[in-house]
Amino acid sequence: MVRWRRSLAQRDIALAGELAMGNQGSALAKRTERAEKTGVLALRNCSLQSLPERVLVLTGLRVLDVSANRLSSLPAALGQLAELKDVILDANKLCALPAALCMLPKLEKLSVSANTLTSLPGAIGSLTKLKQLVVSHNQLTELPDSLCHCTSLQLLDASHNRLTRLPDAVGALAALVDLRLAHNVLSAPLPASLGVCGYEHASAHPQHMKPLEWLAVSPAHTFVRAHH
Repeated sequence: MVRWRRSLAQRDIALAGELAMGNQGSALAKRTERAEKTGVLALRNCSLQSLPERVLVLTGLRVLDVSANRLSSLPAALGQLAELKDVILDANKLCALPAALCMLPKLEKLSVSANTLTSLPGAIGSLTKLKQLVVSHNQLTELPDSLCHCTSLQLLDASHNRLTRLPDAVGALAALVDLRLAHNVLSAPLPASLGVCGYEHASAHPQHMKPLEWLAVSPAHTFVRAHH
């Protein structure tokens, strides 16, 4: 795994070097050609201001990582890449996500941390295969009620936003085991559907815990679901 990550990092450095020398077309062509075979495309830290059109024809793409770029918007055509399972958009300049993103039937992971999102698409509940949703470090004031239809969701990280409340039916997310809400401005009580009375306080930080279900509401308050 370490060797694979090192190889991937070296490829990122090589790609960044080619882009810096003005060989953007050639560098992207190499990556997309490889992605046609592997189903994985990583274009991290490439100073991209828009998603290259050649990416949108990779119909077999399973993993797309375009984090650490300068993307301010995404094309609706991204929703046509029906095989996508992982979409990583961290550290860009996105202020909104296209509704078409919610048309990806196999999407399991969507990570959009460190952008400037003020809302999520109302149709996000259509992502019934979604297991991980990371929207931390944005400017979200609320989460769509439809999120409660993401019945496969296991991890929801909405920390470092401006949330004042959670959808009342959030407790319907039966698969949810990891909910991160620290650094928000929650003024309303947590929904009764979460069954917070079934959690017991734990002073340990999540990274020091055993793999238990936990709820981080603030840096000083972490709750671990009591096992009976």
